[in-house]
Amino acid sequence: NGDGVTNVVDVVRMVTHVLGGDQLGGIGFCQGNLNGDDVINVVDIVTIVNMILNGRTDTSDSGSNSATIEYSDTKISIESDGYVQGVQLTISHCDDFSIDLNDAYVSEYSTTDMETTLILVSQGLTADQNITDIAEISTSCDFTITDAVVSGRGVEYDTTIDQVERKRFTVKPAYPNPFNPTTNINLVLENDAQVSVQIYNIAGQLVDVIADGLYNLGSHHWTWNAENLASGVYFVKTQVGSEVHTDKIMLLK
Repeated sequence: NGDGVTNVVDVVRMVTHVLGGDQLGGIGFCQGNLNGDDVINVVDIVTIVNMILNGRTDTSDSGSNSATIEYSDTKISIESDGYVQGVQLTISHCDDFSIDLNDAYVSEYSTTDMETTLILVSQGLTADQNITDIAEISTSCDFTITDAVVSGRGVEYDTTIDQVERKRFTVKPAYPNPFNPTTNINLVLENDAQVSVQIYNIAGQLVDVIADGLYNLGSHHWTWNAENLASGVYFVKTQVGSEVHTDKIMLLK
């Protein structure tokens, strides 16, 4: 900030720059670009945090130079075989999106036009300050991490981004199976969802509708009575949203 002293004011200015606020220029940009790569990002912020907190400017214990950002519709985390002290992400999302960042020395984000940039930097003093959990997410639609920068103690890691599909429901095997004339169908929902449970015969003809509508998260149970149907193979088609699960059952009279 031009006062000749390196302190938290400089950290705030650099964070503001990265999050798209008041931009550093001229001498300020040169002073903030601590690793000389012509970009001010979380790697530079980690370096200046280490200078302020523990006089640390070397990168000898940066460990592995690779990391993976993993995200689902509920959380963002990171895996690395090295020490992660800083993370910077850009996220593209819909209007219905909120984020709760993990606590850290620097924990800030900014959202503009359905794009969020976040920065997380730990103090980097002890092993338990290695960043693993980044944020909890609440959203009703898909989002994408479009850019990621991960820093060890002043060294940028090679970073990959991996979207993890969260299992939204579980269909337990029909019981009993074979059956005569009733069998039980159980479904566990991880969130509220539109559900359809239908029974088809071996010719692909619809013979019964067990459920059709919006169901709350939790466990749901139905008993199907095939008293008026002939012995043979039937299929239980369970659809939750756009996802479909099919089970084969056998009626023996």
